[in-house]
Amino acid sequence: MQRDANQIASRTKQAKFPTIKTIDQYDFSVMPALNKPKVLQLSRCEYIEKAENVIFIGNSGTGKTHLSISLGMEACRHGYTVQFWTAAKPCNELMEAQSERRLLQLEKQWLKVDLAILDEVGFVPLVKQVLSYYFNFVLLVMKKEA
Repeated sequence: MQRDANQIASRTKQAKFPTIKTIDQYDFSVMPALNKPKVLQLSRCEYIEKAENVIFIGNSGTGKTHLSISLGMEACRHGYTVQFWTAAKPCNELMEAQSERRLLQLEKQWLKVDLAILDEVGFVPLVKQVLSYYFNFVLLVMKKEA
């Protein structure tokens, strides 16, 4: 029991969530159109095994980050490796890795992750060069799941 708790804590720490959120803490009354049974189904993490993508789209303040972190926390509890990034983070890492000539090493590191969570997509302005890196990152992650 303690070993399981330690493993979950380790996976949660490695995920680098900005804060800890759970499905139970989410106020579904904020978004009455949100399909609560579907979100609860997603918390079982079957979409990870099926290599399916989940995208939360909506206005600022509707709980997209909360739900993303919550699903990531559930994935950690189910034994999956998770990585949380804001949209700009993988771009910055890619540019740095390219200048240090360690792109393959970075890509291998990313491919070890079972669940990649990208937050603030569309909220963070990205310059043209960074956009190229960003789309390469997304394609790499999606290729893994194909």
